[in-house]
Amino acid sequence: MSDRRSVRLYELSTESAEKFDYFLVGLAAALAAYLGRDLNVGKLGWNPETIATAALVAFVLSVGAGLIRLELRVTILGVASRRLEHQESAGKHMEASAPGNLMINQAAGTLHTPDDLREAARKHHHRAEGLMAEEKKLADRALAAYRWRDRLLVSGLGLLALSRVVAGS
Repeated sequence: MSDRRSVRLYELSTESAEKFDYFLVGLAAALAAYLGRDLNVGKLGWNPETIATAALVAFVLSVGAGLIRLELRVTILGVASRRLEHQESAGKHMEASAPGNLMINQAAGTLHTPDDLREAARKHHHRAEGLMAEEKKLADRALAAYRWRDRLLVSGLGLLALSRVVAGS
């Protein structure tokens, strides 16, 4: 019972994080469209137009970082799926490799001894370790994209507010 609850909680957490990612990317895109709609590009300098242009650039870059994060999350799920498949195969091969057991692969018409099964388990375990390392690298990149998305979004909001203040003074 607790296994089902923990899996369900993990699913809810993943879905919520994904929805929040989509929301922030949509927000940054909407702000970029809002600013880009009637943007007047003037001379570079300390003026509202230049600051608003910088805000627009920050929002567009935030959208890009957010899309990269979403893409990495999908890739991570695929890698995690393959890793789990290899881990489960390794476990099944080890379980079947008990002394005296023989495994018949009916599809291929081959017979596997316990040594063959342990070797197959070792290979699956090795592949799973490689996928785990790949998953970690992707997760690090996704975290970096997450941080850049948020930094750029907050910077864009600050620049947008600043452009309004400078325009009012």
